[in-house]
This record gives sequence, C-alpha cells and structure tokens, in this order.
Amino acid sequence: NAVVATVLDGPVRLEAEEFDRSQGGQPQGCSEGGENMGWIEAGTWLEYLVESPRAARYRLELRYASLKGGRAVVKSGDTVIANVVLPGTGEWQTWQTVSSAVQLPPGLQSLRIECVEAGYNLNWLRLSPAP
Repeated sequence: NAVVATVLDGPVRLEAEEFDRSQGGQPQGCSEGGENMGWIEAGTWLEYLVESPRAARYRLELRYASLKGGRAVVKSGDTVIANVVLPGTGEWQTWQTVSSAVQLPPGLQSLRIECVEAGYNLNWLRLSPAP
C-alpha cells in the first residue's frame, strides 16, 4: 500500500522503504533503527506519492550513507527538480543528511529519486516548506 505524504505547514518524513514503486534496491537493517533501502546503484529509482496543497518551494532532505559518494536526480513527474551530490560518508551505515530546494506543483504527484552515479543507501527523505 502506498503512503501519501501531504506537505502542509510542517515537515513530512518518508521512510525510504515506504516507496510506492521502485526499480532495484532492497530493504535492509539500518544502524539508526528500522530499515533503509540498500544496494542503490546507477539505474535504481524509488518513487513516493506526495501531495502539495499549492505550488511552492520546499526543502528536500535525503538521509543517506555511501562508501565513496554518489549523485541523485529528483523528479516531480517527468520534470527534474533537483540534482543532488551525495559526498562519501566512508561506510555503508554512516549516515549524513543533504538538502536541496525544490519547487513542487500543486496536487498529488510522484516524487522520484533516481541514482545516476555510484551507489548509496537511503534511510529517509523529508519535505518541509522552504523558509
């Protein structure tokens, strides 16, 4: 069952393993508790259903771990809304959070995280209204 995250006035956090659709990657135990999505490599993508009540800018945070680093493209539908560099954290369970400003249109949409370079594990993503 898909989890629909509605972004209103506060942050909304989605666990990486609560995707709506995916290609590649596997859930695995996480050093921070629960699970994360592992084995994310070039060509892997994860899609999440997000509802934005209005067109607005948001802060997108990704909690990830990567031996050597990687790069992700974030799409809203077919539109690229962010290119995110994920610096190496040195280990597959050493977690770091990066953020990027994104523009979302109003309504229900698929937010897709695509791995385009190297590999990483993804623990969660959080959307919050931009200040």
